[in-house]
Amino acid sequence: MAAMLESIRQKGRDRIRKSMSMDDIPVMDVLELKLPSRNERVLNLVCDKLNETIGMWQPRTFVVSTAVLYFGKPDSDQAIGTVPLYEITKIRTAEDKQAKEKEDKVTRADLTRKESFFRRGQSAALPSQVFEVCTELEGYNSGKKFKFRASSPTECQDIVATLQRMVRQAIDTHKRQTNWQKSQQEVARIFNSSPFQMSSALLIFANFLFNVIQNQTLPQEGTAEGKLFEDIDLAFTIIFTVELLMNAYGHWWRPFFTNGWSMFDLAVVFVSLLAVGVSAIPGISILRLMRVFRVIRLFGRLKALRKIINALAKSIIPVANSFVILFLITCIYALIGVSFFGEREPEIFGTFAQAIMVMFQLTAGESWLPGMPAFDERGVLDGPVVAFTCSYIIIVNWTLLQVSVAVLLDNFVAGTAEEEAAEEVRMREEKPVRIARPSLDPMLQVLTDHFDNEEDLAFRINHIYDMMDEDEAGSMSREQLLHGFKTLPLHPPVHVLSEDLDQILASAGVFNEIVTKADFRKVVMRQVLDFVLRRVTDCAKNNINQELTIAQMAAFKLSLSMIDRLERRGGGGGGGA
Repeated sequence: MAAMLESIRQKGRDRIRKSMSMDDIPVMDVLELKLPSRNERVLNLVCDKLNETIGMWQPRTFVVSTAVLYFGKPDSDQAIGTVPLYEITKIRTAEDKQAKEKEDKVTRADLTRKESFFRRGQSAALPSQVFEVCTELEGYNSGKKFKFRASSPTECQDIVATLQRMVRQAIDTHKRQTNWQKSQQEVARIFNSSPFQMSSALLIFANFLFNVIQNQTLPQEGTAEGKLFEDIDLAFTIIFTVELLMNAYGHWWRPFFTNGWSMFDLAVVFVSLLAVGVSAIPGISILRLMRVFRVIRLFGRLKALRKIINALAKSIIPVANSFVILFLITCIYALIGVSFFGEREPEIFGTFAQAIMVMFQLTAGESWLPGMPAFDERGVLDGPVVAFTCSYIIIVNWTLLQVSVAVLLDNFVAGTAEEEAAEEVRMREEKPVRIARPSLDPMLQVLTDHFDNEEDLAFRINHIYDMMDEDEAGSMSREQLLHGFKTLPLHPPVHVLSEDLDQILASAGVFNEIVTKADFRKVVMRQVLDFVLRRVTDCAKNNINQELTIAQMAAFKLSLSMIDRLERRGGGGGGGA
């Protein structure tokens, strides 16, 4: 039995190694938050932070960048907490003790962000060297307040003054970025919409027909007909320029410049503008000729054509390798022809250039070598000519050309499958398979995709608990647990409602108000098992092969862990008996 179990475990390890490279398995800092580099820090000092759970002050590294407030342990470069500066609504100091009680009744909905930032007083006065950072209720920290203590009142004033200045800058920057991002998203939505893409494809095809008619009629410059064609060409150029600007604005910066079709559009539009704007430069007619390549942009607009072109592009290198072999064999036969038939047929095999052209004609479908028949004047078979020609036809035309076609088809099919898989991933990202995504799924996916065994999974769960336990108290209330889930650096973020947390804890038999690390580990282990089973079912139901393989690996590893546990229990029971 033990040997069979070990065999099963070994096969599982081998399968996991084959299905995952070491680059796919991140180290344990998957969820780590690093403090910014030294040159990115506006403030960098050590001050005390109040641990409200145990009511004690603890030394913490206090770092402020242009966008985020970080705090962590003094002897570590890891952040245990972050606060986006634009979400800071107020910084309270000892000067707030004169604020009136009626200001507490002003609701947040009645205040602008900057007004709320400069409001004074909402609670008891603070000591002269203590300041309190208040955060936005609907923000990253869910309205949590952080109290810090400087070494002196003067240092406290300096910190608060710098922090207030950075918060004002961050709020202004965030507003500008938000407006920019909203406009970008709207332009990108319009540009990527099916009606816009179909209209663009029709315009490209209309421009191609216009080029065909223009080259058929050949209007003379200076005539009314020539002027009409120039005006139509200018209109097409302006339309395509506006389209390019929309694409660039909606997908700026990396998505635009890393897309091959966008770069091709940029080149075609640039040549068109150059041909329209600079008519006196030499070779302008060649630039105008480049406008006929606008029709190739049609391939980037229609999904079916784009899929074919992308698949062909991925086949270029393998097919080029087979063409290199084909060319070398042709060159060898050309050299043989010059050596054996150069004196006999100098017009065909007099030089290497002549020989290579003759061999290319034979490859292109010429039935026989021109001027070198298989039988001489007496009707006798010309052995050298027949052997030379027949061997070339068999090796090159019947074999190597077919191999090149087979390589092209094989890589084309593989490229098409990759395109379909990529399209499936994009569609799933835009429209998830499940209508409702359970709240803990982002965290559970990270855990199930990267753990090795049950011990490693438990270690990762403990690591997440330590990240959520900002006060290092070793236990958290339910409110702290809700806040801790929200601060995990995951995408999409984990957002758990209070009633959902009650159900999650109850499913593992945890009913205490204070959740210890052992309770948390027990709860997450239960959620991991439910997540894996649900993921396998969903992937199999929706025929998602790649995710199904990953989910099956996770289920397989969980099964091995359970087998290990049962084996240890069985061995322990046998020893006791």
